[in-house]
Amino acid sequence: MLNIFDFLIIGLFIVIIVSLYGILKPENAKNENISTKQIKKKIVKNFVNIKDKKVLAEAIEQMFKKNIEEGTNKLSKIDREFSLKSFAEDSKEIFKKILNFFEKKDRKNLKPLVSEKVYNVFNESIKELEKKEQTLDTEIVRFKDIIIKDINVENKLASIIIEFTSEQTTVLKDSNGNIIKGDDNYLETITDVWVFVRNYNVKNSKWLLYETVEL
Repeated sequence: MLNIFDFLIIGLFIVIIVSLYGILKPENAKNENISTKQIKKKIVKNFVNIKDKKVLAEAIEQMFKKNIEEGTNKLSKIDREFSLKSFAEDSKEIFKKILNFFEKKDRKNLKPLVSEKVYNVFNESIKELEKKEQTLDTEIVRFKDIIIKDINVENKLASIIIEFTSEQTTVLKDSNGNIIKGDDNYLETITDVWVFVRNYNVKNSKWLLYETVEL
């Protein structure tokens, strides 16, 4: 039997899913009409009566599996060059590029790869580093796992949730190159969930990093 804590955890988990699942509305998709309320009602209705956490997890996994299959089919119809394998491989390079441009405080090359919302977050962090005359050095040693968690396509507005698990070192340095935080020799396993969005209604559109979630 589930206790109050279990319900809180499950509730939080569903809220996170709802926040990521199919309710993305990037700045260049003003004409889209994606109802957050309807999606919330649908998800809650499907899962609210499931009391067993294992069964709940399996139900959610099946939902995402179905979304990926349906989303891939829809994407293949509007983008003949799309494939899950190539997207996953390309996303690794985009992941490294975005982090690299951020570290170098290269706003010019960073901006075309991310949504306005993500750019503003990165830009504020860059400003803070510049103000303190600090630098951030991150080295991605290797990717342990890359998993596509969900695909949603509505009216040619596509979103893909992908989970990166990587081993990396992160070091924060002052203006003289002295280490303030971190260790070059300490390898840390980091899991990031990135949400990519592409609006196929816009000619020559590209995949943009729309949201980031660090677990």
